[in-house]
Amino acid sequence: MHDSLRAHFASFEKAVQGTTIAQDRKEFIAASVQKLPAIYEQYRATNSSRFGDEITRVVQTILKNLEACPNSRGIDQDFREGLRKLHEELGVPVLRLKALPPLAKKRKTKTSAA
Repeated sequence: MHDSLRAHFASFEKAVQGTTIAQDRKEFIAASVQKLPAIYEQYRATNSSRFGDEITRVVQTILKNLEACPNSRGIDQDFREGLRKLHEELGVPVLRLKALPPLAKKRKTKTSAA
């Protein structure tokens, strides 16, 4: 497996473990991340779009689970940027990922003038 791929996923898993995401989600994310290196290897060996589609599906699932924790937004952005760089480095087509959801705006409460 490519060293930068291994380093990116290890760094991501460590970052996820440091969040307040529920433990069952952390375990699910870790299991999903552990699937990715083998799928990347199959994709690079065969250049078959089905492996590219599987990478996209697994990554989207990981990102969806990250959205469940408000303090994981930075991890989400770092993970996306790291994948973009990896794909560029490895010569793998760019992932078509759904955009990050917008940050929730704080609503102003109306105060009544008495």
